[in-house]
Amino acid sequence: MKLILYKYNSIFYRGRSTFVGRFNRDFCPLLPLLFSITCLPALFFACTPVAPVPRLETVTTDIHISFNAGKSPSLSRDIGIDRIQVMVYNDDAFSNLDSRLFFTPGEEFDGKLCVSSGSGNKTFVVACNLQEDFPRWENLLSLNGLGKVRTKLEDESLATPVLTGYARAEAGKESRIEVKPLTARIRLNRICCDFRGTAYAFEQIHGLRVYLTNVNADSPLLPDGPGGKRFINNGALNPLDLAAFRDRSILCREAGIDVGMDMVETDMEFLCYSNPNTEEAFGCPLTRLVVEGSILGKTWYWPIDLCKMVDGGIKPGENYDISLTILRTGTEDPDLPVRLTESEIKMEITQWNEKENYPVFFRN
Repeated sequence: MKLILYKYNSIFYRGRSTFVGRFNRDFCPLLPLLFSITCLPALFFACTPVAPVPRLETVTTDIHISFNAGKSPSLSRDIGIDRIQVMVYNDDAFSNLDSRLFFTPGEEFDGKLCVSSGSGNKTFVVACNLQEDFPRWENLLSLNGLGKVRTKLEDESLATPVLTGYARAEAGKESRIEVKPLTARIRLNRICCDFRGTAYAFEQIHGLRVYLTNVNADSPLLPDGPGGKRFINNGALNPLDLAAFRDRSILCREAGIDVGMDMVETDMEFLCYSNPNTEEAFGCPLTRLVVEGSILGKTWYWPIDLCKMVDGGIKPGENYDISLTILRTGTEDPDLPVRLTESEIKMEITQWNEKENYPVFFRN
């Protein structure tokens, strides 16, 4: 309509100097009729009633997040919570994103979150300590898309590891969600050596260095997602792999101490993602804790096959606490594990908020 009126006015203006008198005399009585005909479609559609947009109901759900349910009444003191994301999805065939909320808990945080969303059945996903811009919006518009999101070990932290959990519940009703780390934590709490009865009697291990090899560095954000298969430090410590970490200490520690017959408290901690491999094969390496040091100027390695310690390999949210007594020299290859029998190693899995040890003995 505007385009037609514009053309009409421009024609009238161009011919004004020649036809102005005749136009006023012959066409002025027709102007009201022409205007009505031209504007009739716009007037017709402007008066057509528009259906009102339905107003979506917004409800608030109280979510209580817990850590290690049954063992700790609140979040573990061992883990810090810097940031919390809550992603709410419709619990239907499409599982589209309903809302996404960000929280910054203070020192008095008691694990309670007030989450706003639409009404109905929902899936509530809680993720703690993710980077502020992760996941990207286009990757979380549906629950299926969120299931494809992967986290990287390079972005993890011992103080604030990534924690996730989810639950299905009706919006507006109180819900409880248990969150747990995507990582497993390996602790070398204590170490000593006793070479009596060997050619190295009363010798010490110098320049102690401890690290993880054959480490899974990829994990699904959701606990039920498929496991990762991106391994780093394959067969040995790789400086290029370490360079990508914002906190290299989760993979390698320079102890800077000498180890003798007296037990030394180290409390060295490392992180890795789950590794279900229990038998080594091509593409299926076993994650190892490697103790490296020198005796009389020669470098030795004491690799421990962590994956063989328990059924099902390394699992997320578990501690592997080790008190290590070295009785003989190790191997000359960091990828050649020391042979151990069941009587020489005892394994006890602990939760993150517990501090129990189990002994590991190296024998010939």
